[in-house]
Amino acid sequence: MHNQNARLQAWVLGVTLSVLLLGSFALTGMIFMNSEKKENTTPDAPITQTLDIFRPTQYIYSDEHAKQYLIQHPQTRQLRSIYHLLNKLEFSDVGTKKASNQEMLTLLKQSNTQIFRYSDVIPMQYFNSYYNQDISAKKNFSFDYFVLSLGSSGSGYFINTRTHSITTVKVSHVNAVQTREQLVKSTEKTRVTFGNINQKISVFYQDKIHLPTYSYLINRRDPSIYVSALLGTLNQIDITTKNQQRTYVNKITGQSLVYDGNANTVRYRDSDKTRNTVTKYNERMAIAFAQLNLLKINFSDTRFYENFDDGKKLTFRTIVEGIPVYYQSPSGAITISFDNKGRVTSTYSLNELGIPVPNDGADVTLADTATVLKELEDAKISANDYQSITPGYQWVSNNNSNAAVDMKPTWMIETHNQWMSLEQFLKEHAKS
Repeated sequence: MHNQNARLQAWVLGVTLSVLLLGSFALTGMIFMNSEKKENTTPDAPITQTLDIFRPTQYIYSDEHAKQYLIQHPQTRQLRSIYHLLNKLEFSDVGTKKASNQEMLTLLKQSNTQIFRYSDVIPMQYFNSYYNQDISAKKNFSFDYFVLSLGSSGSGYFINTRTHSITTVKVSHVNAVQTREQLVKSTEKTRVTFGNINQKISVFYQDKIHLPTYSYLINRRDPSIYVSALLGTLNQIDITTKNQQRTYVNKITGQSLVYDGNANTVRYRDSDKTRNTVTKYNERMAIAFAQLNLLKINFSDTRFYENFDDGKKLTFRTIVEGIPVYYQSPSGAITISFDNKGRVTSTYSLNELGIPVPNDGADVTLADTATVLKELEDAKISANDYQSITPGYQWVSNNNSNAAVDMKPTWMIETHNQWMSLEQFLKEHAKS
């Protein structure tokens, strides 16, 4: 009887996972969000809350003279207003074509536009679900920039810089005046433009960047949240402990979770062999979304950040006012990986940002993009030695408290296997 109950509990958990996964694949038609709940999500709507991960990371405004500005420190009221404006748009006449880098840059640099920038390409169904739209529901395409014309053309452009494609849409009900007013209200703007770094389109900061330093108390999540959400009830789980690691294994499904007390992480593994047929980026993203949604965790400070090898590795990072956070160890970001046999491995940090605490540090001024590229060139560093550069916050230990962390602004360099601060990257190169 006990084994029958355990099998029933495992079956129920499997059904729950399947339902969530099916819901993720059908996001376009099944998940609609009340416009009053956007930007500030509520805990009683877990799917709505998880979709916050797919919000834009940056908002860029191009004026009538084609001068472009990154909106720094956007206020919640601004973001909510921009959301409502986008939610009311009507899209039609969807068409996709291949494009050169120059054609994509021309669109990104045109005057009188609002640009929504995502750190990496996202499948269209998540945009549809978040903004309650139904764009090209029968086609699967992804994008990392949405360019909305505020002029008379009535056009919008979804740009995928990975596949070099542009999806053009006709847009109705654009309240250009109201959108412009919301953007101009921002008191902190940074001049930017777009250019190529290693044949990859990037945001170029044209002026020095002034960023505040932050300190936050750290909340540490209980690993039992992940155990109950991903493995099931304790009566069907074997638990072993060795040193600072505790391993949980579901006796029915074989799923496992390892809690590492030193790194303060959990690593979840699911060896569902039926998943080896999953080969597409949007399918892998749907599986990741279903898993994240099971956790019912507040992801308001987290964004989807990066994918490798068509979604075989997905990374989600903490974002502070549009700037990504990089940790002192690789365990800080959420990573979800897929192997060729259908196995999924996910790593979660149990640390999350809590309430901000006073920080006496002065604002940090970072060099503009051209200056950083020149510094790399002067150090005899080949463009082949790195992939991209971006301003970021480094998560570093607070000298005064173990319960707090500091956010240190710095330029970050993406190498072929990790992110490093500019200072660390230059030191490593000098040793070689």
